[in-house]
Amino acid sequence: TDNTILHCYARNAKDVTWLHNTEKVLHSKMHGSINASKDYEGRASLAKDCFNTGDLSLTIAGVRKGDAGIYRCFVDDETVKGIPDASVLHVNETHSSPGDQTDCNCNIYKNLTISFGTISVTVFVIYHITMKLRKRQSTSDSKDGTTEKDRMLMSDICITSPTNESQPVVTHPVQESDSMENKPSNTRPF
Repeated sequence: TDNTILHCYARNAKDVTWLHNTEKVLHSKMHGSINASKDYEGRASLAKDCFNTGDLSLTIAGVRKGDAGIYRCFVDDETVKGIPDASVLHVNETHSSPGDQTDCNCNIYKNLTISFGTISVTVFVIYHITMKLRKRQSTSDSKDGTTEKDRMLMSDICITSPTNESQPVVTHPVQESDSMENKPSNTRPF
């Protein structure tokens, strides 16, 4: 037979009530009286010092298929919800090994919320860092007075250096023109 623990915590509670779906499983008062329903009699329990520690977790011994469902934890005459206030108990039909028959998804919503929040914050931070870097780059470009067109033109200029240090570099001035006017006969337009 397998046991499972459904967690619930509350400070300064005077009593605790556990419900399975809508049926009362167990009601326990601070000063010792414990009432368990017929289906859970001898199977549902709390720790002896639960009201001192604030750990009002429900232990179910000999988990059965009929135990599957939603469990809710309330304190102070069912006026305050415990933390977490609800747990889902899944009971598998196969009995392969101890511990495989029960699965408590107590914190599935908490885990999903934390995951979604972490992903959202990460995306937000990456977006803002990218925007700041783009702004910084455009600010530095405008400070040096170089426009995008100037940068494109300058990227077309190729400076070559001699392959051998002993070779002299000779430059020839070039003048672009579309016509043949006023040019020696050995020159042609580009």
